[in-house]
This record gives sequence, structure tokens and C-alpha cells, in this order.
Amino acid sequence: MAFIDIRTLDGAPLLVAADSVFRITLSTPVLAGGALTRIDFGTEHQLTRTGPREIEQALTTLGVQFVELLAPDGTTPIFLSVAAISAVRRAEPGQDPLGSNVAIMVQGQRQTVQQTLAEVRLLLA
Repeated sequence: MAFIDIRTLDGAPLLVAADSVFRITLSTPVLAGGALTRIDFGTEHQLTRTGPREIEQALTTLGVQFVELLAPDGTTPIFLSVAAISAVRRAEPGQDPLGSNVAIMVQGQRQTVQQTLAEVRLLLA
């Protein structure tokens, strides 16, 4: 089993099983002093100052496959572990945030994205 070394906000190391990471994105709200990256794994999450793309590339090197999507705001990148995705469907107006076109179930959690169902299907193929 491969582990990724994530640096916490105080610089302490945190070893996380690479295949347990299912989502990487910018934290919300963006805190003063710059954006933080949120890494979701298992039932936990960790904030770090390391950029989301750098985390995704390190995990890809360890054999985890991610798909890059956009949050409903159209600018925030979201990386989802392909292996952790269990369902993909159209977003529901009135239930999902404005700008959502697709709802993805990833590790038992709902993630909405801006891409269309056809675009997500192509990215997952």
C-alpha cells in the first residue's frame, strides 16, 4: 500500500493511504492569506497549503486515477478518484446549487459539478 505525505497547516506530516483519497479541491470559504486545499479521505479530511494539482499529480504517480471537473461556480477545480465514484446523474433543479449540471456520488457523498452528463461520461470512459 502506498502513502502520500501531506503537510498539515502547521507543517506537520500526515501519511494518508493513497487509495483512500477520493476528493481534492479548494476549501470553502477561501481563508485570508490564500486558498487552502481540502483533501477528503476515508471519513476524514485535511487542509493543506499544497495546491490541489500538486496533490493530484503525486497521487497519480502512486497509481490513483482522478478525473478533473469544475465546481458549479465554473472556476474551482475538483479532482475525484474514479474508483470511488459509484453513480453519476443529472443534477436536480431546486435541490442542487445553481450552475450544477451533474451530481456524482463519490465515497457515499454527493458532489455536484458544472460539466454536463455527456462530458462527464466522456471523461470517465
